[in-house]
Amino acid sequence: MISNMKSVASLSVSAFVALAALAGCGDDTSGTGGGGQGGDASGGSGTGGGGTGGSTAGAWQSYCEAHVAREESCDAENPPTPSLSGCLGAEACFEAIIREEARQPLLECLSTRSCTTSDDSCFAQTSAALPDGPGQADYEAACAAKLAACPNGSFSNDWCTDGDVPIGVFSATLYDELATCFDLGCDMVGDCLDGSVAALLVPCGGEIGF
Repeated sequence: MISNMKSVASLSVSAFVALAALAGCGDDTSGTGGGGQGGDASGGSGTGGGGTGGSTAGAWQSYCEAHVAREESCDAENPPTPSLSGCLGAEACFEAIIREEARQPLLECLSTRSCTTSDDSCFAQTSAALPDGPGQADYEAACAAKLAACPNGSFSNDWCTDGDVPIGVFSATLYDELATCFDLGCDMVGDCLDGSVAALLVPCGGEIGF
């Protein structure tokens, strides 16, 4: 899912290369490590303030340190993705993509999940616990209408259903950006959706913090 989000940036879950591929961001599971919690990588307070809702630099740094500790514990043979510096530089892009109410619970889940727990579950869990965000209903309606008007395969229905693309945690800014894609021809929608996510990650070198 999120790996799709990152891939796009590299965010085409990959939207983000990943989402489409916001859909390809993080790893689905972390390496080959045991089922532990990343050696308490969450550091107790790790993501405690990690939700960057009204974020502070200290809270985001705590989250990034927890993320890296978990990655290293779960897969000691490979470097953490993103690195600590990459994560620290991604706060603004994380906030551009993820709506405020979703940030703290999402980061808490991502940094404290077991080594064998997919990041997809964190997005699903966070989205399910929240009411629709500002702009979400209008975005979903526009997406569904465009999908119905376009031939099968013109763009993935994941962009409309909170499936592999975690639309339930998106910010109002991102909904607005994505919705402009539905004014384009069917053959251009998919690339536009991926590109809209990728563009928001450019200032952070394609990173989103997980």
